[in-house]
Amino acid sequence: MRSGGGVGPHRPWRAILACALALGSCTKGTPGKRLASGLARDLTVAPGGGLVAFLQGAAHPGDRSIPADLLVGDLQLAPTSGDRPAERVGGGVPTLPGAWSFSTGGEWLALLAAWRFRAGEGELWLATAPGAPRKVADGVSSMVWGPSGAMLAFVAQGRLMVLDASKEPAAPSLVLDGVQSFAWSPEGKRLAGRASTVGGGRVDLVQVPGGRPREVAQASSDFAFGAEGELYVLGVPGPKGGDRPLIVLGTADARPREIGRATSFASWGKDVALLSTEKQPGEAFGSLSRVPRSGGPAQALGERVSEFRFGQRGDLVFLARYDPRARAGTLMVAPPGGGPPRAIAQKVQSFLVQGARVLYLEQAPQKGDFKIELWTAQLDSPAAPRKVDEGVYGYQLAPDGQQLFWKARCAGGPRSCSLFRGPLDGSAPAQLFAPDVAGFELSDDASRILVEQPHRGAARAVDLAVIAADAPPREEPPRPVAVEVDPTSRFTDPRGRRIVYAAMAAAQAGVYVLDVP
Repeated sequence: MRSGGGVGPHRPWRAILACALALGSCTKGTPGKRLASGLARDLTVAPGGGLVAFLQGAAHPGDRSIPADLLVGDLQLAPTSGDRPAERVGGGVPTLPGAWSFSTGGEWLALLAAWRFRAGEGELWLATAPGAPRKVADGVSSMVWGPSGAMLAFVAQGRLMVLDASKEPAAPSLVLDGVQSFAWSPEGKRLAGRASTVGGGRVDLVQVPGGRPREVAQASSDFAFGAEGELYVLGVPGPKGGDRPLIVLGTADARPREIGRATSFASWGKDVALLSTEKQPGEAFGSLSRVPRSGGPAQALGERVSEFRFGQRGDLVFLARYDPRARAGTLMVAPPGGGPPRAIAQKVQSFLVQGARVLYLEQAPQKGDFKIELWTAQLDSPAAPRKVDEGVYGYQLAPDGQQLFWKARCAGGPRSCSLFRGPLDGSAPAQLFAPDVAGFELSDDASRILVEQPHRGAARAVDLAVIAADAPPREEPPRPVAVEVDPTSRFTDPRGRRIVYAAMAAAQAGVYVLDVP
């Protein structure tokens, strides 16, 4: 119930009715199996759904120099099946991206505990369930699992180390010294490490495990692997900023080659997109061109480009003629194979490439203002774009690429919207799927939707409902299966038959796993 006002004789029956509508009875306990008691946040489900990690006791460390939204707490780990309760695996774990993560197979959890914000480092621990967590190293600033298997790479006091979690308790081995940042190759058999800018930004490449380091560049400002395993390195900018030499290392034993100059880049297959800001150093937009990875003349594509990316087919989609005051530009696409670019729409704020289609948010002018509309266009066809809806606050495409779900008709913000669905190609009209929606998540097989409804009287909490993706349209909100929970609730299985959630109400606070029929 919302606070404020006196308690009149009509209020008790309203409270009873609210409870009955929510879960059938106020006397029933919180649904599901309890994994832990107490307030929790930031639920993270392991690949495969067998484990869940979450923070408890999150609080600000008390240092005024640290932003108010950065917290530290105790990280808990629990299996989602069986009767084993959650176990504390680390304290002082920060609410920072990458502070904890599961291996790609979901067997192990790596976490940074006893975090020191001023130093930007903490203790690296490795945990699984069941089993006691093991401290791996101190002074760790970053860590990333390999793209497959059990290899974990991390930087400890400037040294790049690797650990094979499957061979625990094996000690980590040194890969490179004097490293600030690093990246895995797509196949997970090589690591590239970059020294700090103060140290010159040297980039080395090494085979893991046991390979000998090879220097790729003496000085750099950025680097990244391409999808085919090639390594790209941006050199150091000149005294006035602007473009930097871009070199590519195609294979492990090849010689690095300079293929152009750019401020930023992207790659797909044999093509590389280069963004040059040489005309206006320091700006967030520039001239976009495309060059073959093997070398050759550049193809000019657009000016004042602010955002660009390749699609899955090799289409290069970008925003040109960008207006920083309107925060919008012209959406364009350059087809694979070197074809000329064509314009799709004007006044576009953002876009998402999905296969042969692009979804984008466009500004539609109104008297003294504008409204946001969601549109879709076919990248491999000159057919006219199709408007999906207006006032869209979020959307998700089903894995088959045919069905689209989105939030619109919002009342004062994204926490109270209507959820719609419709075929992406516009072959059928959109349907109102559910009203009063704060957020939603599709199961991996797209058969079910986890719907978040705003919990009245709590700014952050939501109520949860599960709906079949092919259910008929409804005008009334679906009946919740759990109320007043943290918005990081998730499905734990591909078919959407089990959810994990953190109840926020004081009497029922805890983390629960619930099977939903």
